[in-house]
Amino acid sequence: MEECVKHANDFYSLFTSEFSWSLEKTRNDLILTAHIKPMLSIDYRFIIQSLLLMAIRLFGWLLGEDIAIKSVSFTFAKNSTDESLAYLLGNSIDYECDANSIRIAGAYADARLSCTRNQVALMLEKKAYLFLGGQQTKTFSQEVRRILLTNKNEGWLEVDEVASSLIESKPIMEKTQERRF
Repeated sequence: MEECVKHANDFYSLFTSEFSWSLEKTRNDLILTAHIKPMLSIDYRFIIQSLLLMAIRLFGWLLGEDIAIKSVSFTFAKNSTDESLAYLLGNSIDYECDANSIRIAGAYADARLSCTRNQVALMLEKKAYLFLGGQQTKTFSQEVRRILLTNKNEGWLEVDEVASSLIESKPIMEKTQERRF
């Protein structure tokens, strides 16, 4: 993982000195931190959240498994748009912290990559799936939670509405499986 972080920093340094990654090893964990020096007077919330999510999904793909996130920390305050983050980042999300970081098991520090250079090249060509979906097929309960979460503004869905959504999404899920690496 240290090598991946170094390569990422080398790549981003071609474009800006205002962004970098760091990887800290603690006794039991690894902490991946995104360092951003705000240049504009905009809310960087979405950018930070997306970068952390993409980084952990990329590491998972390189290792050939989903990486369990222990906790996530953000420097900004929680707002109403953050309600659905638990679906993507887990339930241990803290706000108004000193850094924007993800904490994972320290065992990943020395894990070997499970892909070849050709597979990485193919992934870079077809990167959308990597960042939008996980490595493994979603369980039934995860699909139901996704449907409930994405329709929460509608209020509580009836059982038949959830069932219809599951039936409608099945072909999409099957097509997604065919595109996996």
